[in-house]
Amino acid sequence: MNSTTGSSYKPTIKKFDSITLTGIGLILVNKKQETNPISFSEIKKIYIKKHKLSFLNKLVIGAFLLSLLFTTVLYLPFEIVLISLPLYTPILVWMKNFKSYKLHLLDQSNSFYSKRFNWINKQEHINLVNSIGKGIFDNQVNSPKTLKVVVKPESADIQDYSFQSLSIV
Repeated sequence: MNSTTGSSYKPTIKKFDSITLTGIGLILVNKKQETNPISFSEIKKIYIKKHKLSFLNKLVIGAFLLSLLFTTVLYLPFEIVLISLPLYTPILVWMKNFKSYKLHLLDQSNSFYSKRFNWINKQEHINLVNSIGKGIFDNQVNSPKTLKVVVKPESADIQDYSFQSLSIV
């Protein structure tokens, strides 16, 4: 919380469905076909985060499977229940191995963009993040550099020159 204004920092969160890499930046498109062009110089952060199935979701799925098992025990013969037990195994394995991923992007105007994808598209999105990082680096290298030289007034000796700032914008 900021003590001077009394408001807290909260970026706006926008979800997008597709991302297009151009020579000067990105174009993000959401479900409503709204486009958000972002240049490489406006990107603060871009990263991928892994999400697992939450404990509550696992609990709900487990309770459903147990209730289904108890219902089959009550109303079906025991041999059919034994045959149906291996059908639960793939669901339990899926619950253990479930992973989804999110691509997060934060720009200079504190807009937070997010896209969810599954493990099948993971490598494609990793390559996309690497291409965006390369584009950001190329943008920083090819941008004009500023160099200020300050001369101390007491002496005009060449050894007294000091470089005040060297920044890549």
